[in-house]
Parts: sequence; C-alpha cells; structure tokens
Amino acid sequence: MNKKTKWFLGIFFGLILLILIAWQLVKNFKIEKFLEEKAQTELNKLWPNRVAFDFDDLTFQFFSKNASISNVRLTIFSESGADTLANLKIERITANWASYKDFFTDDTIKVKAIKLNKVFSDVPFDFEKLKPKAYEDAGSSTPFKIAVGDIILSNSELNFYKERGEQTGQFTSAYELVIQDVFYDSEKEFKPAGGGIGAVELKTSAMDYYLPDGFYRVQIRNTIFRPLVGEAQINDVLLKPVYDWKEFAAKKEVLTSYIALKIDSIQLKDIALPKGMIKAAIAEEIRVYQPSLSVLRDKNYILPDDRFVPIIIDQLEGLELPVFIRKVLVENMFIEYIEKPEGKQSTGKITFNDLTGTIRHFTNIADSVEALDASLEILASAKVFNKAVLSAEIVYGLQTENGDFSATGSLEPMQLTAFNDFIGVVLPVNIQEGQNDGVYFTFSGTRYSTTGRMRFRYSDLKINVDSEKIESQFIRNSLAFLANVALPKFNPRPNGKFRVGQINFERDTRKSMFNYWSQSLVTGFKSTLGASAPAEIEQNRNSNEEESFWNKLGFGKNKDKN
Repeated sequence: MNKKTKWFLGIFFGLILLILIAWQLVKNFKIEKFLEEKAQTELNKLWPNRVAFDFDDLTFQFFSKNASISNVRLTIFSESGADTLANLKIERITANWASYKDFFTDDTIKVKAIKLNKVFSDVPFDFEKLKPKAYEDAGSSTPFKIAVGDIILSNSELNFYKERGEQTGQFTSAYELVIQDVFYDSEKEFKPAGGGIGAVELKTSAMDYYLPDGFYRVQIRNTIFRPLVGEAQINDVLLKPVYDWKEFAAKKEVLTSYIALKIDSIQLKDIALPKGMIKAAIAEEIRVYQPSLSVLRDKNYILPDDRFVPIIIDQLEGLELPVFIRKVLVENMFIEYIEKPEGKQSTGKITFNDLTGTIRHFTNIADSVEALDASLEILASAKVFNKAVLSAEIVYGLQTENGDFSATGSLEPMQLTAFNDFIGVVLPVNIQEGQNDGVYFTFSGTRYSTTGRMRFRYSDLKINVDSEKIESQFIRNSLAFLANVALPKFNPRPNGKFRVGQINFERDTRKSMFNYWSQSLVTGFKSTLGASAPAEIEQNRNSNEEESFWNKLGFGKNKDKN
C-alpha cells in the first residue's frame, strides 16, 4: 500500500469518525434544543418577555453539503402579553454550499444558496408596535463576512393588518423573492445598491388591500419589481368600492363620488431608491395602459359645508413622502361620469374615449423644482362621447404662492345632440338640433377663481325646455335664462356678430379640481349663449348678412357707398 493510498484512507475514515461524533453530539447533547434556547435568548434581548421561538427539526447532510430547519415559528406579543402582534412561520429553510474548501475562504463564509419555502408573515402596519429594544452586547460580537449566491423565498404570503380581526386596512399578497450575490461585512455599512446586493427581483400575485377608509379595496393580479435596475411592472389593477352604489351612499350619508378604476398595466422606469429605501418616491417615467375610470355622484345626498378639497399642487406639497416623477404617460383611457339628479332614479352620463395624456414634473422636492425651474404640466386629449376630440393643456406653477395656473384647449366639431345623454337627464332640457363648429378656450386662475375667454362657434341650435320636469326651485332658477331668453341659433349671428364667451368662476372649495376646471368652462358656454355678459362682441365687417340686416332696419342705407 503506497503512501497516497494510506493518506486517502486515513482522511476518509477520519471523516466518517467525525460524522459519527457529530451525530452523537446532536443526539446526546441536544444541539437542536441548544439552538432554540440560544435564539430565544437573543430575541428576548430585543423584545423582553414578548417573544416565542421554536422549530421542529434540524437536518445536516454532510455529503450533500446542505443543512435545513423545518417549521420555524416566531411570535411577538403585545407589551401586556395578552395579544399577538406578529407571526412568522417558515415551513423550511435550506442552506447549501459548493465545497467545504470554499466554505471558509479569506475569512468569508461562502454559501451557495439559502432557500426559504412557504414563508407566512402576519404583522401590523404600525411598525412602532414591533420596535425592538436597543441593546449592546460588547465583547461578544465577532467580526465576520458572509457571501451568499442566492437567497430565495418561494410560495410565500404576506399579511398586514390595521386592527387584528378587522377587514379594514388589511393587506394580503402572495410573493416570491430572489436576491442574488449578497455580501455582508459586519465591520462596514451595508449598502444594497453599492455592492452589497447584485440583483433583486420581487414577484407578487393576488394582492388585495382594503383601504383604511373602509369603503374601497385595491386588487392587483401580479407585479414584478426589480429595484436595483429601477424597473417595475404592475398588471391588472382594480380599485373598487366595497359596497354597491346604494349601500355606499347610505353609509357615506353625504354627497361623494362612487369610483371604480381598472388599469390594464403600469410600467415604471428608472426608479431611484435613495438611502432609506422607501423614504422617497423617485421615477423618471411611469406608463399607464388602458385604464378605465367610472365616477358616479348621487345628488340626493348633500355636500357637507366643512369639506375642503385642496388644489392639486397643495395636495402634492402636503404629502409626507418626497416625490419626483418626471413623466407619467396615460394611454387609451376610458372615463365615464354618471350623475343621479336630485329626486330621480334615472342617471345622466358623459363619456371620454381613447384618452391619452402626459403629466410632467410631478414633484414636491424643492431642490428639484428650483433646479429645473419646472411647472406641473398636464396634457390630455380624448373623444367626447366617442365623437369629437377634446384637447387641453393645464400648467401649474410650482413656485407660486397663489396656486397660479393656466389652461388652454379645444373641442372639434360635433353634433350637440350627443350631450342629451347627460343634459337630457340631469336637466329638464333637450337639444333638438345643433352643430358645434369648434370650441377654443383659454383661462387662468388661482386657488379660488378663474378668468378667461371662450370662442364657441355653433349653428342651427334649438333647445326645448320641459317645464313639467322642473321639480325644484333650484333647477328653475338655474334654467331661468333658457325659459326667458331666446337663444341665438347661430354664433356668429347672421348679421356677422360673434359673441366671445367670458369665463369667470369662483371655486367651491368643497368640490374637486375636475369640477373647478369643468365649471369654469360652463361659465364660458353660458356667456356665449347669453346667460351672462360676453367677453367681447366681434364684428365681421365683410358679412353680407350684416349689411342687409341693418338696411332692413332702415339704418345707414347705402351711406358708405355715396
């Protein structure tokens, strides 16, 4: 027997002996129990007398180069000990390594993969309840380094709750998490994006969140999030009320919007994760595909006097989370607004199809605003009743004290009878005929009022007012101008005069920004139709109708020709 063979046999039988000794240690000295008690002791330093930890089985497979722990359970109790605050259950944790030679190299523990299967977490949204007690254990901490190829959480579920046992504020989601190339040095600050982690991918499915207001829930089919490369994909988003329309209104007891929103997908690009990971929301671009928004308002309920809705830039500034989103793109959106008039069961509806829009510089970070000298810009276009394109551009100054903004836009020609789907139900008015030949508007405003001009060209307008349907004094007053003023059928008139509408509106701060913008436009339409003073009366000097009209009245006959 040569020397190499002797060495080989010696090492081989030595390893077998070590394995047998190790097994006896596990069996006789109860290493499993030791690990449980050690973990319990360390956890008690963080949550004194508030934590319970145990597991079922510890397995070490020498030749397979892996170890596993099954059925790990961690429970954190309230300070009184009467209630369970958080639960963590892991069906199995498995660690494996490529070779024993590389396990300890250059003072670094090298692990090929750590896999956690069926991780279930049940924790409160209020993390302050779980805040551990700080402690120092000087002298017992040994510096170490560890490198892990993959950390994989599979078949896992996460549950957050606001109040134990209540549906309101509850969040649930299935998820899978893969973290690659992790390196940790106990003597240095851990920087995930600075070499501490190579890649992260989080996949979620069946996400369900009941909003804290108790009236809405959000469901998301699946998401993919890669934070270190700044990408995210969110698919099949649904925001819907918890109750049906009637029960929703009855529980609210005041006038409010019943909203349902569906989004096919959302893409986020160039997401930045600053220090603190979730202390800011920063993204270069967000794309929203095929959203569908339905808004219903029941006017049988009153609007409370104490309600106050801030304008969009004040809402943005009031966010606790710093936000910078350079661009939001919306593609192929559908919007419907449904209104149930006071004292009626029928509803009026207006729709906007094929909406595309862009929002630029959505930010409340002062340094970004000053550096870019930026304004919040909203550009959108959509087909009204799927017939004519309405385009608008709204610009808000981000450095103004009064909430200054400007708006411009237009509506392409269309038959005005299309608006009967809304006007014919909400008001006792029916447009019998009429053609919109083009609308152009521009106005500016502050937090509380707007002023501007509207050029509304129309022809062959004929409106019928059904007095039998006028049930309330409020509606009678609002329609008095229709009952007592003969509406011009044309603008410009046959005599060549063109009435420029005056936009002038005082905001009702109980209502939304969309109401502010739309009601500003309504004042322009009313002014054009004669309900209020115009901004200007323009005269078409080349109109033959103008000359014949004045001649018929006997004024200035052939005066200019002599």
